[in-house]
Amino acid sequence: MQKRKLRPFRNLAARTLMRRPSHTKIWAHFFLSLSQQLLGRSTFRKLHCYCSLLLVVGIIGEYAKSEPWKKHLRIFELLVTIGVAGELFADGGVFLFSRHLQTIADQEIADLTQKLGDAKTLAEGAATASSVAQEKVGEVAIKADALTLRMTNASTQLGQLESDIIAQGPRWRLLERAAPELVKQLASFAGQKVDLFVCGTRESASADREMMSTWGRIADLLENRGANWSVLHGGLSFWDTRPLACEGIVVYVSAHASKGTMEAAKVLSDGLARTLPPSTDKILGIANPDWESSVVKLGLESGNAPWVLAAKDPDLITVFIGTHPQTEPSKSKTHKKAKTEP
Repeated sequence: MQKRKLRPFRNLAARTLMRRPSHTKIWAHFFLSLSQQLLGRSTFRKLHCYCSLLLVVGIIGEYAKSEPWKKHLRIFELLVTIGVAGELFADGGVFLFSRHLQTIADQEIADLTQKLGDAKTLAEGAATASSVAQEKVGEVAIKADALTLRMTNASTQLGQLESDIIAQGPRWRLLERAAPELVKQLASFAGQKVDLFVCGTRESASADREMMSTWGRIADLLENRGANWSVLHGGLSFWDTRPLACEGIVVYVSAHASKGTMEAAKVLSDGLARTLPPSTDKILGIANPDWESSVVKLGLESGNAPWVLAAKDPDLITVFIGTHPQTEPSKSKTHKKAKTEP
């Protein structure tokens, strides 16, 4: 009951944290390094887990009917209060550090774009100088060779900068560019059932514009305006994996899927792999129905998880869309993995 009473205040406090003035962001940039901000976000996530544990213990103690537990009712009520307050504080910390990290990533992309412009200017200047140098002899020829070497180095830097910008840029732009070819490949599987899931709750996912924009481009590819697949539940469902993180995109299909469904899943996953930046996880996830059924029976997994739904229905493909893989530490490969066939 106390958790329900505190929920409005918790939501109000979360909205207040989102409207904090920009001087907090400026303070974090000047006094915290990138590694310290990553450590801070990780610490607040751990704190959230501990507070959730206190909350669970407190709720169990409040509703326990045995006399030994009732004697300590005030303690359990205190645990509930501490747990709710701690979760609120931890959520605020995670949100604050995540915004700071996103700002740093945006600044790095801007810096790379600036360097790309400088490299292009350098290459154009070197090309002009080279054409002039070819008209001269003697020492001018030696200078032309030096300029040619500078052009080669500039072109190498340009290619590297372009690769970095693609890897760190928004995924939805890449999908938008590749849409005509992807739709052409997927249209041969028109009518294929597919369910789209976004990582997080409606509130937390809405705060990640890049992830929601990426979902929108994938929905456009598969719905009536695109490949004309049969998109379930209006094309948008949410699945919260907290306290685990989720990054990248995974296409789930049953190991016992029909031939057409398996081919459609492979074409979709291969197209996404060619279009999107590299991720630590494979895009195609083949779910083992026997394994997922046993895990659900043991109460270790929900029957509505994206990978479980795909495992149970041989004619269904589920697509789980997480955060940009470049915005999470590479070691945080915490996507829920379905048990796959050997």
